[in-house]
Amino acid sequence: MKSSETQNLTSKSTLPKIEILIVQDSYSSAEAIASLLIKAGFKLIWHQVSTQADYLAHLSRDLDLILVDDCQTQLPSKEALRLWVEKKLTIPVLIINGEGKIPDAVAAIKAGASNYLTSAEMKQLPLAVEQVLQEQFHFCVQLRKCVHESEQQLQKLITENADGIIAVDEQGIVQFVNPAALQLLQKSSTQLLGESFGFPVVNGDYLEVDIPQTQGHILVAQMRVSQILWQGTTAYLVSLRDITKLKQAEEEKVKLLAEAQAANRAKDEFLAILSHELRTPLNPIVGWSQLISGGTLNQTQIEQGVEIIHRNAMLQAQLIEEILDLSRIVRGKLQLEISKVNLSKIVTYALENLHLAAQAKSIEIITHFEPDLGLVYGDPTRLQQVIWNLLSNAVKFTSDRGRIEITLKKIGNTAQLQVTDNGKGIEPEFLPYVFDYFRQAENVTSRVVGGLGLGLAIVRHLVELHGGTVTAHSDGIGQGATFIVTLPMIDSCEQSKSEGSLFRSLKDLSQVKVLVVDDDESSRNLLVGVLKNEGAEAIATASGSDALTAIQKSHPDILVSDIVMPEMDGYQLIQRVRELPAEQGGNLSAISLSAYTSSIDAQQSLAAGFDLHLNKPLDLNNFLKVVTQLAQKNL
Repeated sequence: MKSSETQNLTSKSTLPKIEILIVQDSYSSAEAIASLLIKAGFKLIWHQVSTQADYLAHLSRDLDLILVDDCQTQLPSKEALRLWVEKKLTIPVLIINGEGKIPDAVAAIKAGASNYLTSAEMKQLPLAVEQVLQEQFHFCVQLRKCVHESEQQLQKLITENADGIIAVDEQGIVQFVNPAALQLLQKSSTQLLGESFGFPVVNGDYLEVDIPQTQGHILVAQMRVSQILWQGTTAYLVSLRDITKLKQAEEEKVKLLAEAQAANRAKDEFLAILSHELRTPLNPIVGWSQLISGGTLNQTQIEQGVEIIHRNAMLQAQLIEEILDLSRIVRGKLQLEISKVNLSKIVTYALENLHLAAQAKSIEIITHFEPDLGLVYGDPTRLQQVIWNLLSNAVKFTSDRGRIEITLKKIGNTAQLQVTDNGKGIEPEFLPYVFDYFRQAENVTSRVVGGLGLGLAIVRHLVELHGGTVTAHSDGIGQGATFIVTLPMIDSCEQSKSEGSLFRSLKDLSQVKVLVVDDDESSRNLLVGVLKNEGAEAIATASGSDALTAIQKSHPDILVSDIVMPEMDGYQLIQRVRELPAEQGGNLSAISLSAYTSSIDAQQSLAAGFDLHLNKPLDLNNFLKVVTQLAQKNL
């Protein structure tokens, strides 16, 4: 194997220098082939090989052309072509000095040779070489174009990729970073390039990393690492994908599952408690009934038995009433009979009923009632149920010789009832669930006091139906507890009986017809009762479709509609109303009600066609003022 570099000084200066490999047994024959090309003006670097080993060694060079002599014996042309194909090379191959057999020429071309020259055609070798090089040049130009386009596409893919892409060398220094990575890491390219990546990089890693954000929260990213070649050296490609929302969704799913499981456990415990609480009064009722019917008891014993039977029957009636209340609440069928209520009287009445129970435990009861507190709108029976429940709980959970303090005062336009005891207290872990259905701080088998655990849940629902709030506070076990109820009050100017109206300064509503639309019966009854107390003619429907019928039939002056309803919501209802002709109610004043309290909900209501939007729970005083203002506007 020999190599030679020769340049023809008389050749055209524009011809490029090419490097060729001549596969030929004889160096002198190879030299003659090279001379033929040099005389034609080619600038050559040429190498001669004859063995397979030398041939394979030279294939790794940056060759422009391979010339294979078909007559050589050490490395036949067919074998040279086979090895060339096996290496998947793009270097053009010319078969020269062929015997002129057509099958051999066809086989060579099929195998990948660019041309086949017989011995008689060797004078055409320079032309054949020039043609091959031109084809190769055009091929390289096209290849470079394709490579350039591919690079641009790859660059676009990397730049526009939503995943962060980072190239890191073996020392952990950042060599490349795309825009998505800059956004995820909240850094500029100058802060990252040439600096340490900040996370350990191990080939094949697939893990989650926490990335602190400037807003103070943590972004969770999925990080993948793979080994690559970067500018000829080993490096690592790191991809970062923001999975924060996915993790939050997973955590929310786990939380909801835990809550569902807790709710199921609570229901199971409730059923066990229900069975126990209903059976407990039955035992003395059945026992004393049998004793009395036996005819062996004296009068004193009979009276004692009757009193025990009566007491336990009343206890069982109370339990059943709680269950029925729960059923009404769940089905939205709990009805309120609205009137003006004096809270001071109701609290006093409840205290009278609990006097004996408190006296039996030597509990001191201290009251602070603000004089001339005023009135609230509400159902007196249900408000009495709320107050009795809170007071009886205070007595139940306060130890002997304990203390209960009851405060009733006015704060702004609300009445506040506060019941504080120094009794058992509430565990901090249980405090958030104290108003939940089926929840009790004691477990089923270690219960000290009875009851179904529904009382406070019913209290919360009743208070909210009255437009109020109820909260619980406790510093922990043994530290007592405080329950605070707030209810909207009637303004002092509204309480004058001589006016015959709640609003002396506002127009009488006796000539105003109001249509109330709400799928919740309790809410409907509350608003209808309040409006009727003001002299308005109030009608109610439970659905949007019924409301449309009522509008065209009864011609109300004002529409009051809840937003969230099945089948046809409040938005759809007002849109249908506004499509009606004016004489059929298309222009009537309309108020929307919603428990969703964001400004967006109010804007959506106004955009849909309502004149005003009010948030639940309603401030009843404000509600009546708004209705009155709309009534005045319609004059």
